[in-house]
Amino acid sequence: MVRTTEITRRRRRETHIEDLHEEILSRITGQLNLKESVQTSVLSKKWRHIWSSQRKLTLDCPSVLGIHNVVDDKGMAVFARRADAIMRQRRVAVTDLQIRCVMASMHAAEIDRWLGTAAAAARHLTLDFHWEGQRCAILPCIYVFPFRLLTAGSGGGRYLESLHLLHVSMKALATCSSPPCLPRLKRLELAFSDADEVAVHLLLAACAGTLEWLRFEECQVLRGLAIGDDDYPPLARLRRFAVDDCCRLRWIEVRRAPALAAFRLVGRFHETRVLIDAAQLAAMEELDVTYKCCIEHDIFECVRTGLPSRTPRLTKLSVSTSGSFNPVAFPQKWMHLRHLRLSVPAGDETSSKREERDVLQLALFLEAAPFLELFHLNMWSTERTQYDDENMEKLRSLSPCRPHEHLKTVHMSGFTGLKDQIELARHILRNAVSLERMTINVEFADGEPQRFYREPASAIAVQQGRWFARTCLRSSDTRKVLDIL
Repeated sequence: MVRTTEITRRRRRETHIEDLHEEILSRITGQLNLKESVQTSVLSKKWRHIWSSQRKLTLDCPSVLGIHNVVDDKGMAVFARRADAIMRQRRVAVTDLQIRCVMASMHAAEIDRWLGTAAAAARHLTLDFHWEGQRCAILPCIYVFPFRLLTAGSGGGRYLESLHLLHVSMKALATCSSPPCLPRLKRLELAFSDADEVAVHLLLAACAGTLEWLRFEECQVLRGLAIGDDDYPPLARLRRFAVDDCCRLRWIEVRRAPALAAFRLVGRFHETRVLIDAAQLAAMEELDVTYKCCIEHDIFECVRTGLPSRTPRLTKLSVSTSGSFNPVAFPQKWMHLRHLRLSVPAGDETSSKREERDVLQLALFLEAAPFLELFHLNMWSTERTQYDDENMEKLRSLSPCRPHEHLKTVHMSGFTGLKDQIELARHILRNAVSLERMTINVEFADGEPQRFYREPASAIAVQQGRWFARTCLRSSDTRKVLDIL
C-alpha cells in the first residue's frame, strides 16, 4: 500500500510539457519550423491552438516544401497553395510576416490576400522573391506590391516598423490614389527593385519622421537619390544609409539628416556624384566605401586628402578597391578612429604595377589613427613568390618607426608571401607595443574576392603563404601573439 502511494505521488509530481505555462509553450513553438509545428499540432490540441496563435510567421521553401529553393512553376503553385492554407489557420493577427520564395505576378491574388490579412497589425514585413542562381519561365513577371494596403484610408501600415522588399515591383506606388502612410516605419530596404526617384520620394515622405535605417541594393532603374528633400520633413532619426551596386545611379545627395552616423557605398561609382552636407559629414561615425571599377584610380588618395579633416568623429572606416593604391603620409589624423578595414589587391601578374600597390605603405593608415585598436586587412593576389636568403635580408622597414600604442588586434587575410606583405606584418609585430593577437590567414576573407569578381586562391598559393608566414615572421614574434591559419 505504501509503495502504491509513493508511485501515485511521484506521478503527480511529474510535469508534462503540455502543463507548462502558455507563454513558455509559445516561445517553444516559436523556435519550430512549420513542419515540426504541424507534427506537434497533430499530437495535441493545445499545441495546435498555440501554433495557430503565433504572431510571427515565416513562409519559405524549407519549411513549406521541405526543399531549399523552388525551381519551376509547379513548385511555386504548391508553395502558394500550402502557404494560403497556413494563413487561413491563423487565429490571431500576424505581426511579423516573412515570405521568402520565388514568387511572381501569377500568384498576386494569393499574396495580396496574405498581405491584406496582415497589413492592419503587422510590425515587420519581409517579401523576398529573389531568384538568385535559378531559372524560371516566368521570372520577368515581377510581383507588384499593393501599396493601397498601406494608405491612411485603408488602415494598414499604422504599426509597421520594418519593410524589406526584395525583387518586388514599385509600379503601383505612382498610380496609387493616395500616398502611403507609415508613421512608425524605422527600417526600409529595397533590393532588386524597379523603384525610381518618384517611388523613393513617396516612401521617404511617408516615414520621414521615424526612419532610422535605409538601404538600396541593385535598384537598376534608380538614377538619383535625394535623402532629406525639401518637399518633406527632414529625416531627423536616420542613422544608417547604404547603397549597394546601384550601377546606374548618377548622383546621391544627403541633406537634412542630422542624426546620420553610418554611410555605406558599394559599386562602380566613378561616375556617381556624392554630396553630403559638411555638418553631417563631420558627425559621421562609420564609413564603408567599396570601389568596384577596372579603371586605374587611387581611392586612397581621396581618403587621405578629404576624409580626416571632414570626418573628425569617425570611429569605424572600411575601404575596398580593385584599382591601384599608393598612400603617402596623411596631412591630418583621425583621433577617434578605432576600427579600420582595408580590402586591396596585392601584387600584379605583370609586375609592372607593384609600385602602385605597395602593401607596406598601408602602415601609414596606422600612423594616421593613433588610437586604432582593430585592424583588418584583406588582400588577394594570383602572383607566386620565390625568395632566397639574400632577398630575405633586404626586407624594407618604414622610417621613422613610431610605436602603435593602442593597436590590440590585427587580422590579415589573403597572405601569399609577397615581399610587401611580409614587410607590413613584420612592421606591425615590431611596433604595435600593445598587440594582443595577430592572425594571418593565407586564404581570402569570406566574400572578399567575390565582391570584385576574383577567383579564390589556389592550393599552391595557400601553401606558399603559410610557409612564408612561418619562415619570415616567427623571429619577429617575440611576444607569441602570432596565429597563422
